[in-house]
Amino acid sequence: MSVALLVDEFRYRGPGGARRRARRAGGATMFHDVPTGDLARMGWRLALSQTPNHDPAHQPLPDWAQVWMAE
Repeated sequence: MSVALLVDEFRYRGPGGARRRARRAGGATMFHDVPTGDLARMGWRLALSQTPNHDPAHQPLPDWAQVWMAE
């Protein structure tokens, strides 16, 4: 996944994003069905995961994670 895809996604969800979406030619963005709050939390937690003292054992898991791992 390209960083440009994520940057475009946040650009279309941020201030002025409605105007950008109206002018945009083509299909929907990659994560158009994902709520903005969920994407913001993902971005924040992704940034935190790159810090030196990150411990993945203390991270909250989404409800579907157990089903995903079982499969």
